[in-house]
Amino acid sequence: MIRIIGGEAKGRKLKSPRGQEIRPTLGRIRQVLFDLLQREVRETSFLDLFAGTGIVALEALSRGASRAALVEKKGSMVRIIRENVSLLGYQDRVRIFQGDAMRIAEKLAPLGPFGIIFADPPYTFQDYEKLVSLYLPLLDKGGTLAIQHLKAFSLALPPGFSIKERKVGEHLLTLVTGEE
Repeated sequence: MIRIIGGEAKGRKLKSPRGQEIRPTLGRIRQVLFDLLQREVRETSFLDLFAGTGIVALEALSRGASRAALVEKKGSMVRIIRENVSLLGYQDRVRIFQGDAMRIAEKLAPLGPFGIIFADPPYTFQDYEKLVSLYLPLLDKGGTLAIQHLKAFSLALPPGFSIKERKVGEHLLTLVTGEE
């Protein structure tokens, strides 16, 4: 069972699949993410890639994001996202896209720019350079691309962006912020 950990929906339980179909973003990682971005999340547009249950985008909305777009490849997870959005009453603030996050950036561009883009790809994912190159152009000026990944991977960035990293267990949360 997963719960919203902050904001107006704090404590609300959300649906998640049984078994090992996905691994929801850990509460500790969400806490670190939103502690780092607490001022930026208010009234911003949020994009959640590899969304799973939608917990991270829904957490952002609970904490004051104005709207969110979610991208998830698996149809079974898109159904769960829709149920979770409905449970929280956020239907008018959410757009859900079923598709591969590595192939849908052009379709998302008209919805941007985004103040925060969060990506939590599967553990087997390795194409971080392409992920960064696809989604940095969709960031608002001064926006943040936050990527959760295993410590074993490092990210190469173009000039003009600052980077913050936070270790959370075996994970690394990398925040790439553009210049204002």
